[in-house]
Amino acid sequence: MAVSNEDLVKISEFIDSIEGMINGKFILANIKISKILKMIASCPELYEYIKSCLIDFSFEKELSRSEVKNRFNNGEFKMPIDDNKIVAFVFCLLVEFDSNRIDFYNFIAENFEETEAMSAYQNFSHTILVPFKEIIIKKFITNPVKPEPEQEAPEVKTPEVNRVDTIFTELERVLTQMEDNIRVDRRVRTSDKENLIYIVKSAKYSLKYADIKLVNGYICVLDVLSDKHACLRLPLKEMKEKLLGYYKN
Repeated sequence: MAVSNEDLVKISEFIDSIEGMINGKFILANIKISKILKMIASCPELYEYIKSCLIDFSFEKELSRSEVKNRFNNGEFKMPIDDNKIVAFVFCLLVEFDSNRIDFYNFIAENFEETEAMSAYQNFSHTILVPFKEIIIKKFITNPVKPEPEQEAPEVKTPEVNRVDTIFTELERVLTQMEDNIRVDRRVRTSDKENLIYIVKSAKYSLKYADIKLVNGYICVLDVLSDKHACLRLPLKEMKEKLLGYYKN
């Protein structure tokens, strides 16, 4: 079934709300959770996708596997690996928070530590909300189902300057996401983390020159590094797709 343009708009707004919660303040999070759940209910395509992820899913089982108190987790909160399970898990967790069956603030205090790089809330956001957001983006935005056809309108070519501005804005957003991934990935050693962040920041700085060849040079470097560091791979894939779309247009 094709996704309507109306649903695509709602899904984009939903992603913005998740992003707002990721970057927002701890004290306002419970209000944002209620808003996010209402947005899911109001978007049929998103609702049906999450509903399909819930088939044969056991929240209690996945929660016990994920929690810090699980003796196999070495003191870390571990998310499910499968995309559908991540979507189902985060949705169920938000419902539990919203209904107060799980206390939001106690949950964070028990499972996420404050570090020099981020607060306990930021640790929670990047561990739980960022993967959820990326899966929704991948499902509906990066590789969307073709929207339902609308009444044809005369083709209007976008001015070249706007197209160029758009690609560099998008690349900056993806590089920011890559930097966030590096910061929260505990598998990356501190020394490697500093070097990777420096490279990503340099790539972001290079965007101000609006030189695609310069950007491609950084992508080649990141491509080599992604063999060792998994946190680079999804944003790097998105960068390549955006550049491919730019060249095709």
